Amino acid sequence: MQIPIKPSDRLLFIQFDLNNYEALPFNLPNLGKETIESARRRRAANRVNAVKTKLVDLQKKIFAAYIPISLYTSGYVLVNVQHYERIDQNNKNIYFNALRYTFVRKEFERKDDEELKKFLPFRGVHYAGLQELCELVLWEKLRIYRNPFYTDGKEIPGQHAISLNLDGRKPLFESNRSASNFVPEIVPDCSLVLVNGTLRLDSLIG
Repeated sequence: MQIPIKPSDRLLFIQFDLNNYEALPFNLPNLGKETIESARRRRAANRVNAVKTKLVDLQKKIFAAYIPISLYTSGYVLVNVQHYERIDQNNKNIYFNALRYTFVRKEFERKDDEELKKFLPFRGVHYAGLQELCELVLWEKLRIYRNPFYTDGKEIPGQHAISLNLDGRKPLFESNRSASNFVPEIVPDCSLVLVNGTLRLDSLIG
């Protein structure tokens, strides 16, 4: 798989869905639990803004450890992290963790933005948390979309946002009270990386 990432791809999101609260990175800003009504509004908004192109829908054991550094070297910087507790569509009594890491191309980073100013002192911490999510586990499902880009509720023609959605977390290490041990029987099928402007899913790691 090779997907060219274009200069018009202004934003890039990485979203992780996971159930284990103990697997959450440190110091995530928690936006709280969804209610049934807020979940309904979110799904309705998704339907309204449903003009998007699905580029990948894959089920494999995916190693994503190279993604944080390859995004940085490709000109994307982390500008926001969000953690929601969302309602499972199949069981309204169950919640799962939805984590979203937002990257923007460096030329569009708004240093005067008040929210970004609040985020910057913690950016290194969140990079470390993202690296942990990508390096210590495999992910069994990957969906990639190219969506329209919106600002102030208006679509900007010719600009897009890439969304990487990962779920099906498989830890590479098992822990007990005394030690953490590598799980040798869990072997990745492929690695996800951004190289020379191309998002690639390589069958060999190295």
